[in-house]
Amino acid sequence: MELYFLRIISLVIIGFIYLIFDIFNKRNIPSLAVYSFLGYGVLLTLLYLNLHTIITSSLIAVAIISFGYILYKIGILGLGDIFELASLSLIFPFLKNSFFYNMPQFNIPFIVSVLLNSGLVAIVLIPIFYLIKYKINIKKPILKSVTKKQALKAGLIAISYFAFIMFLVILFGFKTSFLIIILIAIFSVIMILFEMPITNTMISYVNVNAFEEDELIAMNLINDQEARNLKKKFKHFNRLITKQLIKEMKQKHFKEKLPVYKEPIPFASMIFLGLVLGLGFGNIFLFIFLVIH
Repeated sequence: MELYFLRIISLVIIGFIYLIFDIFNKRNIPSLAVYSFLGYGVLLTLLYLNLHTIITSSLIAVAIISFGYILYKIGILGLGDIFELASLSLIFPFLKNSFFYNMPQFNIPFIVSVLLNSGLVAIVLIPIFYLIKYKINIKKPILKSVTKKQALKAGLIAISYFAFIMFLVILFGFKTSFLIIILIAIFSVIMILFEMPITNTMISYVNVNAFEEDELIAMNLINDQEARNLKKKFKHFNRLITKQLIKEMKQKHFKEKLPVYKEPIPFASMIFLGLVLGLGFGNIFLFIFLVIH
């Protein structure tokens, strides 16, 4: 029992440390901290003293690193985020019951719940973060940045969510868990409606001298012909900025400015909140389903 609570405390502390580094150290997590936390996770896995549990926990961590690396190459997650998730999964592979409502988790790996919860948190935090930033940095009224096409898309999404929620209410009656779906609906619509203001706040046009490894190029703001020319000119050109791409561009004296996502919202903050929600409520989607029934 003491080891169980040590695992819980370790989860929260390590998640919080990653959060602090992500916010105050420009998303750079010291390698010593990354490997120390990973080693600590391996140690706690071995302390299960059960071969089946050790193998299961290890396989989950390997799957996270393998799948996470694909997401890293695509440009969705940073390497630090991947190793954080792997460390957390090693420390605490399974949650039997959530602390609030005492809901069973049916042997779903805890890190899966953390990821799903973090995604829901991101839907809420991203528009809030960037719209506040837009309001502070850009003087143009935000509603004037909304195009008719975006307004139409947002309207269609809003109607779809409304129809889905009404269907659930008719089928099951109103449940408090539906408030989560309503929250997701509201912020999904906001994100679509203010897509361009959010994008413009996220990116800066900079040359190769301002590139940093693991940053992302906003490919949606580069026309297809220009993107093809860049891929022909630079062997390592892709959405994800790598050391090889920076070196190649500097060797060829590339001076053009490209749209790059600068100072993105720290994803470790969403992982931390997803972790806290996971401990309290478990998998949010599972929570909604169980409350309905």
